[in-house]
Amino acid sequence: MLSPAALFSYPAKLAQVNLAATFAELDGIFIRHGARSQVAPSPLLFVQRQFPDAAMATKVYEGDRIGRAVVSHVRASPFFTSIVLAIHPKAELEAPVLVSDLKIIPTGATRAYLDVCGPSITKRSFSTNFRTPLTHTLDAAVASACNKQPVPAWIEPLSGGCGAQLRARPGRGSVVAHALVRYVERYLEGLDRAEAAQDPAANLASMRSVRDVVRAHGRSGMYLARAFGPPFAARYLELLWNET
Repeated sequence: MLSPAALFSYPAKLAQVNLAATFAELDGIFIRHGARSQVAPSPLLFVQRQFPDAAMATKVYEGDRIGRAVVSHVRASPFFTSIVLAIHPKAELEAPVLVSDLKIIPTGATRAYLDVCGPSITKRSFSTNFRTPLTHTLDAAVASACNKQPVPAWIEPLSGGCGAQLRARPGRGSVVAHALVRYVERYLEGLDRAEAAQDPAANLASMRSVRDVVRAHGRSGMYLARAFGPPFAARYLELLWNET
């Protein structure tokens, strides 16, 4: 019989990936790009429940070019382990919102949705700053035995055309985790180069459109509500979508 500790880490062990290390690597990338911790309610930064056996750790960032970035490591034994991530650029920049949700299911299969959406995707600079480097990152994941599928149909009208849904079989989760880390790094490099926005108000409206669509159709809110309860999930999504 598996111990509670073994159950807690079971999906990640089958996937052969250490998401705690991935969480730490993402933290280092944000720091290297000048991000700093943003004040957030402490009950949202760490939560643990005994039934179901679940825990979630979150870091929130801001910066000269980042309005808010949220990275969370979620574990709900033995059902899934996950990293949820969103980056909201300053509206004064021509840059899209980054959205990502990596999840490992009980079989050890790893799934991830990586995308940039909304503001600036029609601008000339978008291809150089974001589309080309992010597409290359996804292509490298496919070359490492990761299956690539188009973004969900519900986000396609707002997608920048350099996102995907990635899937890896048990034992290959590190490929997807590596793709997530590189995707975030390439995005932040593009954000460092982003030009001043011609219409910040339009960028804000576009960010809200992304928020509304992902909140309506994305699955993160659903599985967080199951693990931690609907009230906590609602407060967390406000943080994730820069509503607080």
